[in-house]
Amino acid sequence: MEWIQTVTVAKGSNPENAVKKLVDLLEGIPLKGKILIKPNIAHNRPAPVTTNKEVIKTLITYLTDAEEILVGDSASYPTKHIMKRTWERVLEDTGLNEAVHEAGGEVVDLDQYEFVEVEIPENKVLRKPLISKLIFNVDHVINLPVMKTHHMTTITLCLKNLQGIIHDSQKTFAHLDNLHQKLVDIYRAVKDKFTLNIIDATIAMEGHGPGLGTPVYLNTLVVSPDIVACDAVGSAIMGIDPFGIAHVRLAGAQGLGEGRLDHINIVGDPLEKVKHYFALPDLAISGVYDRIDVYQGGTCQYCKAIVKTALESLKKKGDISLVKDMQVIVGKNPSEPYTESSLDFIVGDCACESDCQGIRIPGCPPFDAFVKIRKAVHNHGSRKI
Repeated sequence: MEWIQTVTVAKGSNPENAVKKLVDLLEGIPLKGKILIKPNIAHNRPAPVTTNKEVIKTLITYLTDAEEILVGDSASYPTKHIMKRTWERVLEDTGLNEAVHEAGGEVVDLDQYEFVEVEIPENKVLRKPLISKLIFNVDHVINLPVMKTHHMTTITLCLKNLQGIIHDSQKTFAHLDNLHQKLVDIYRAVKDKFTLNIIDATIAMEGHGPGLGTPVYLNTLVVSPDIVACDAVGSAIMGIDPFGIAHVRLAGAQGLGEGRLDHINIVGDPLEKVKHYFALPDLAISGVYDRIDVYQGGTCQYCKAIVKTALESLKKKGDISLVKDMQVIVGKNPSEPYTESSLDFIVGDCACESDCQGIRIPGCPPFDAFVKIRKAVHNHGSRKI
């Protein structure tokens, strides 16, 4: 068999040990010049919501041939525009700024650089991605996502981490089934700059990722110059068939990397030693929550994901107790409630086309439903039912 690509798996007793083991397996990381480490710091919460700061810090100390090391990302669209979190708040809450400075690096906000339009004729969804110019102004980019499940893409690893390098105007674009091809299109525009991909599975996340899941302590790192092979092995570690992940399958089929496990040379620790069958996001929203009835029509995965996140947040924070009863209407041609409840929401453009009555939250997908539902529940609760 001809081995097309190599992926290295390194399991340690702790995050720092895992990085050291990884470097030893690679016989050092021969990266010189100006280096950008691109972690997942889309939210203002520490690992496993974001990349483990200890992994970033330790990695910097081993990049001894680098002239300059930057650590940069752009906070997610919901973090900035819906939750109203500033970049300074993100750094403060994750503790990233201090950790990076201690190691000799510098944290940068990709939004503070000019965005350049890259026209890629081969792209199918995002034909002219707007990419932070910093990506093209460094010698190497190290892609460093955290291993998590994701309510819209099943998993978020290396390819999904590319959302952070594009302009906000394109972050919410293509968030239906075309989201997977969009991720492939972004990579095609920057593939020559991404020298290395490292999946941080020291503290991973299963269940309702990317923000409300459960930590999984694997103390493992997965690394490859091939972004598709890295995601394929990462998927396998999570107990998921890589070809069941649309963006991994598409990227491999379009010649951007190797997604077939039997064509990947896996070195270091064997998969059997690190594999953990991750609980996947459960998008069931009807008949799940006390005091909340959900009426669905033809409902896409993406509206379900957003509604589920909103309701899970209410449950985890105990906010459901603030309402006597509540109804959510979602999807195309939804069934109408028999009676009005104390609080009704019509979520998403499809549902908003119906004659159902209540608080309308349009959008495709309705990204701000999380905040609007929570705010309405709190306002309602303050009236003392």
